[in-house]
Amino acid sequence: MLDERERKHREMLNQLTKHHEGFLTRRMEMFETEKAELKVKKAEFETKKAEFEKEWEKLVCRNAALQKEL
Repeated sequence: MLDERERKHREMLNQLTKHHEGFLTRRMEMFETEKAELKVKKAEFETKKAEFEKEWEKLVCRNAALQKEL
C-alpha cells in the first residue's frame, strides 16, 4: 500500500515537473523573441538617430551660413 501511494506521489511530482519545465521553456522562447524584437527596434532607432543627426548638422551649417550673410 505504501509503495502504491509513493508511486502515485512520484507520478504526480513528475507530471508537475514536466508542466513547469514546459512553462519555463515557453517563457524562455517568449523572452528570446522579445529580445530579438528589441534588437530590431534598437537598430531602427539608431538609424533614425543617425538620420536626425545628419539633418541637424545640415541645419547648423545652414544657420551659420545665414548668420555670416547678416
